Amino acid sequence: FKKNMDTSTSSFYANKTILLTGGTGSVGQQLVRALLNGNPRALVLLDNNEGALYDLEQERKSKKVSFFVADIRDKERIDPLFEGVDYVFHLAALKNVPMCEDNPYEAVKTNIIGTQNLIEVCLRQNVKKAMFPSSGKSVKPTTVYGASKLFTEPNGDWKH
Repeated sequence: FKKNMDTSTSSFYANKTILLTGGTGSVGQQLVRALLNGNPRALVLLDNNEGALYDLEQERKSKKVSFFVADIRDKERIDPLFEGVDYVFHLAALKNVPMCEDNPYEAVKTNIIGTQNLIEVCLRQNVKKAMFPSSGKSVKPTTVYGASKLFTEPNGDWKH
């Protein structure tokens, strides 16, 4: 991400409520900084890493940002947090390839079931748009991580 989003992108998110899953990761933290420059109504950050949430909360002393310890695997927990949200950036995932290989059920529960939960909640809460980052590892995957991300690709070609 650029240090600051360009003016047209920043103004697009002005007065909007934006939710980020996995908001304490490196991409999430950069996105928070950029989105705050666009004067959103509110930013809602979800992460299951309470320590990282606390650290980011201390760094980002903004009344516009709310921090919630939540896991996308828990649909009942995340559902009310999406109320009134306009846009979602879904960054939460298990991404460490060796850890996903050693813990395939956890990768499936987070990367596939968690993403399905998020989609269902977005639909139920009338979220305008949800953005999902892609991964090159989902192209002809050879790992649990890649395969789990392929299942979440909106136009994934599962024939290969």
